[in-house]
Amino acid sequence: MTKLSSSDNHKAFQGCASERFISVCVRFTSKRSVSCFGALNLHYVFLKEEDFDTVYGTFVKAFSDYQIKMEITKEQFEEINVRRGLSYELSAGAVDNGGKMVGLALNGADFWDKKLTAYDMGTGVVPEFRGKGVADGMFDFLIPKLRQSGVKQYLLEVIRSNQKAYNLYKKKGFRETRQFECFTAEVASLNLKSTVDAGDGVSIKPIEKPGWSLFESYTRSISVTLCV
Repeated sequence: MTKLSSSDNHKAFQGCASERFISVCVRFTSKRSVSCFGALNLHYVFLKEEDFDTVYGTFVKAFSDYQIKMEITKEQFEEINVRRGLSYELSAGAVDNGGKMVGLALNGADFWDKKLTAYDMGTGVVPEFRGKGVADGMFDFLIPKLRQSGVKQYLLEVIRSNQKAYNLYKKKGFRETRQFECFTAEVASLNLKSTVDAGDGVSIKPIEKPGWSLFESYTRSISVTLCV
């Protein structure tokens, strides 16, 4: 499955031209918790809404050197989380002995292909704690909670050139399901005027329960998808 990066229309997500995104999915077959991990003695906690400021600061630092330049204000971050359906109770943070959050895994959950699906909205570790198994530990901490919550599959996207992240996801049991090319454009240069006439018997409305089979029947006739 290859999925374009989100078209949230924020400058934070510009600059992804020519990057290839891989969407990978793991299917599951079968109170605020705290867990310690290895010699680092990190603690993993499920997040709460009151953690927002800490989560934002950790996110900005963790993605400060990301392949796609991300400059995002606190207001934009909050808006994106609402739009994507962030579930704090299904999201985790890695905290060091001094109480500093050094990694996070943000998830939302909804139905996809008729299965309750968790969607990884962003997993990152601050630079000085990378290569120490922090992200690996967060997945080990999160997956039992996802299963307990009735989640049947876990979906995420990764830039193929991000080899360390790609290898981690493969190690944790994710499998590649599709690929997309990602393009960018200046919003001002796009022709966004609708040509739909209500008299044609065509209506535009939200899809209540999206499924890939429905979108696939449409995309067979589409050669290019634009992400702005």
